[in-house]
Amino acid sequence: MSYSATAALIAFYSWWSRRRDERTFKKTGNWVLALPVKAINHLGAIAMTSIVAGSASSIFAAYHFNNTAPFGLVGNALALPIVSILVMPFAVLGLLAMPFEMEWLPFRVMGQGIEAVIAIAKAVATYSPSGNLGLMPQSTLVLMSLGLILLLFLSTSLRLCSIPVLTSAAFLMLRVQEPSIIVSEDAKLVALRTNDNGLATNRAAGSAFSLKNWQQGYGADQVIKPSNAGSPVSNETQFECHEKLCTAREPGGLIITYTDDPTQMLRACGAGDIVVLAFADAPAACDDTNTLVISKRDLALYGTAEIRLQDSRMESTNTSPEIDLPQAALAEANASRLRRVKSAALIHAVGSPHRPWNTYRVYSRAARNVEDFKPRKRVNADRNKAAACDKPDDCQGRDQ
Repeated sequence: MSYSATAALIAFYSWWSRRRDERTFKKTGNWVLALPVKAINHLGAIAMTSIVAGSASSIFAAYHFNNTAPFGLVGNALALPIVSILVMPFAVLGLLAMPFEMEWLPFRVMGQGIEAVIAIAKAVATYSPSGNLGLMPQSTLVLMSLGLILLLFLSTSLRLCSIPVLTSAAFLMLRVQEPSIIVSEDAKLVALRTNDNGLATNRAAGSAFSLKNWQQGYGADQVIKPSNAGSPVSNETQFECHEKLCTAREPGGLIITYTDDPTQMLRACGAGDIVVLAFADAPAACDDTNTLVISKRDLALYGTAEIRLQDSRMESTNTSPEIDLPQAALAEANASRLRRVKSAALIHAVGSPHRPWNTYRVYSRAARNVEDFKPRKRVNADRNKAAACDKPDDCQGRDQ
């Protein structure tokens, strides 16, 4: 982001300096009349600096953070005087005052300036519209970068060649398919996209940080919490959890099951087309090879998972065996279901090519199929709870 902003500023001001009208002072010959023009030019230079640098760096901000700053110009214009007067000069004065142990005074002024900048940033963010442009595929990032290079480094009319490149990048971004299912890296949170642009989750109190990022990154309007056993289901794609087994039906009709209890693995595999097994202290696999299985070990090694399904927005087709369907129709429905599972694209956050800084993942407890560490107090509490349950029915629903 810094390199792109710096290159854009150099290219822009190189172009602008050759076309800037410098005849104002020569024509008027009056410095009093030229001062307003000079002030306007100075303010315009500040605004253009923010626009140019922000536009160049927004490409990479949209790709990595799924967000941009629509009111970045306003925030920079308000914060720049404070940074120039209270922050940077007093930072230098504090450095010079350190040998005399007097740095506390300029640093206090600097701290007040930083607090003012933070207050401005919060105020601007409050009124700023959403800068989420949606998911940006790698092809769009490559074309955007290529278009930016052509625009910045060509000094003739050849820079117009960047227009079709940037247009193609925008077209690819509009056609990108959003994931139907998202699974967090720690295997605790699963989100299913709904037809009304929401996220149905398997936990009522999931990670607020992950949910906020998913809502922002995928442009979701709401989060639909799961329902417990016996509770009414308000949404057809809502998760229903009972005895540490959560199930949901995605808009295309496939069943997603989730469990973090090894004893529920057979039930999860038998009911689900896509199964998330969130435990690492037991083998995590399904006998049916047509079932897509995501284990906690896979997530520990390769990071957050996204699943893209073809025609995920189609109307749900009920293939439950309780429904009396003609044999041919049932066979066709099952074949269609298997085709959709086979065509599912599973993408992890950590993929190829291999990066050396991701090697640490192989040493985590989940990657080695070792149970997560539990403090002694928690282990004793679990043992006491298990001992208090004389019958299995006595403890049903306690963990919901």
